[in-house]
Amino acid sequence: MIHCNDWHTALAPAFLKVSQRVNPSWRGIPTVFTIHNLIYQGRFPGAQFYQTGLPERLFTPDYLEYYGDVNVMKAGIAFASRITTVSPQYAEEIQTPEGGWGLDGYLRTRSADISGILNGIDYAEWNPAEDPLIPAHFSRKNLRGKGRCKSALQADLGLPDKNVPLFGCVSRLVYEKGIDLLIDSLEMLLREELQLAVLGTGDSELERRLAEASQRHPEHLKVILRYDEALAHQFYAGCDFFLMPSRSEPCGLSQMYSLAYGAIPVVRYTGGLANSVRDATARNLTDGRATGVVFRQPAVEDFMRAIRRALEIYQDPERRRRLRKAGMAEDFSWERSSREYERLYREALVKP
Repeated sequence: MIHCNDWHTALAPAFLKVSQRVNPSWRGIPTVFTIHNLIYQGRFPGAQFYQTGLPERLFTPDYLEYYGDVNVMKAGIAFASRITTVSPQYAEEIQTPEGGWGLDGYLRTRSADISGILNGIDYAEWNPAEDPLIPAHFSRKNLRGKGRCKSALQADLGLPDKNVPLFGCVSRLVYEKGIDLLIDSLEMLLREELQLAVLGTGDSELERRLAEASQRHPEHLKVILRYDEALAHQFYAGCDFFLMPSRSEPCGLSQMYSLAYGAIPVVRYTGGLANSVRDATARNLTDGRATGVVFRQPAVEDFMRAIRRALEIYQDPERRRRLRKAGMAEDFSWERSSREYERLYREALVKP
């Protein structure tokens, strides 16, 4: 079995197929090709095709040619025995014109061989009951330490120690993550009785706009423009809510961390976010299944409606407690994901 990931290794299934013609020992070996983010396809000028070492007959639209360029991603899609993505929802989205980045039609030709397996997280590292990077420990059965984590985070960030909802965002500051949507909402957002903290780096223009907003609203908004692993743990532990207004999120891990730490996620329904956060609808709340707040459209109006729903949850301590506990009970371990990969491998071995 050969398992390849993204365009960087996408030529391997093609090499295997070509080699099988001259070397029978390669026959019957299945390949799995995982697409983590379809945006990155490995496109190069057509004149460089010879550098792949593959026969020229493969430089056609049926294989590696793409509008005159070499598209390395297409090799994995064309020749792998099975294709996976990092969430079931993303497996569907990449086969649509909106999410296929030009390859949706090509992917639909392999639709029967495409599946989505949600990524996992390491609970040995991301466990608020034992995390050495947070100021107080807590668990699903005993949440008292979360309040101490919130007060410590407010103090570290220079925000007033007030009983208002603290929203956090740890992210690459790029359009794909919906950070411009967050920025465009700030003036309305900060009229509400809340605090917001943002941690991350990315697009210089988005960084500039966030920094300027922080200067205008120092009592309500703190922006830290750097990557800081320890501080990220403190964000998850101290925040009441966690924002992920992503336009595209093939899987996402931050929502899983936030659920584990009792920071209720506010997310857009896309990719892995759709598969890992259950909206706080009346029915889900009644059934005890709700774990977060979900909105559909990447628009300021939809995002602000989600924020106001979160504020209503904060004002209802019992509902807030139920949501936190339901989220902290979720299992996004790699043990769960690995069982799905094992099943896929067994199917591919039986029918390469």
